[in-house]
Amino acid sequence: MKKAMMNAALATLLVLGVASATAGPGAHGPNGEHLDQTAAPSASGLARLPDGSVNVPKLAQRRMGLRTLIAPESEAAQTVQLPARVIADPNASGQVQAAHGGRVEAGPRGLPIAGQPVRQGEVLAWVRHHAEPYALAAQQAQRAELRAARELAEHRVKRLESLEGTVPRKDIEAARIEAQSLAERERSISASLDAREPLRAPVSGVIARAELRVGQIVDSREVLIEVVDPARMLVEASTPNVQLGAQLGSASLVGVDGVKLQLVGAARALRDGVLPLTFRLQGGGNAMLALGQPVIVTAALKSLRKGIVLPAEAVVRNPANEMVVWIKSGAERYVSQPVQVQPLDTHTVLVTQGLAADNRVVVRGAALLAQVR
Repeated sequence: MKKAMMNAALATLLVLGVASATAGPGAHGPNGEHLDQTAAPSASGLARLPDGSVNVPKLAQRRMGLRTLIAPESEAAQTVQLPARVIADPNASGQVQAAHGGRVEAGPRGLPIAGQPVRQGEVLAWVRHHAEPYALAAQQAQRAELRAARELAEHRVKRLESLEGTVPRKDIEAARIEAQSLAERERSISASLDAREPLRAPVSGVIARAELRVGQIVDSREVLIEVVDPARMLVEASTPNVQLGAQLGSASLVGVDGVKLQLVGAARALRDGVLPLTFRLQGGGNAMLALGQPVIVTAALKSLRKGIVLPAEAVVRNPANEMVVWIKSGAERYVSQPVQVQPLDTHTVLVTQGLAADNRVVVRGAALLAQVR
């Protein structure tokens, strides 16, 4: 009897196995899964899916700080980006040069150092002049002759003064004047032999560059020190479009917060095939810039263009180096979308192609989504 029961159980298992193996198309299991298809791997965790989208669970979204926004279509000013560099305002900067060659000596506060604040008229250093040997010998000989002539003139004045009353008054006055003239000439020659020239700060500001050492021999008209007022620097941009100056509105610097630019004017002569445009720095970020520093100017045009305004951090690059934004297509699914953008300022961009007004765009954390593998 036991043998009969075992045979019946074995037959039942074989029937069930055959039924499962020969399930027809559209057959479903107890949980609704398709029995005739290979089960897909679970995508409930943080992972990049085969179609390139990213699955992010709710908990991971909170940890990553993802924020989305439905940005409406609007109009914004067209912008252009121009290469530029920081230059000094000629009315708030200056160069220190020696009128004649000589040897450098330290000033009252020592030699100037780059970055040191100075006041207008302050003595920064001295240059002691030196003459050629033959010229120096001639000056020394002339000083000796003048000294001897002055001593003779003074003795003559004393002798005439002792004879006052018998010698005409005009002869005494003439002798005195001659002695004074010889004394002045002697002092002038002596001063020229030991002369030193003060190097004074032309404006109040900060030492931008100083090329001085104690005992250094410098030539005339050599630029030794540059002084600039950091609160009054300029930015010079360049463009091949000679009509761009009349089309510009507001402007800013890429990567420099808190600084606005005011257009001073456009030159009327090309320089190396491009037109210089001068901007004045406004705001509190001037101290972050240095003379000669290359910068990028984002200038707004007076014409408007339709698009979607987004924070600059919402636009990232994919592995193909394309500019993309991430769109939330489901509760936990995010899809990258290639777009074309133009920067408006340091923090915002205008998406001109690739987005619709009803897309929910990731405006915070897009860089983290791009790193999911």
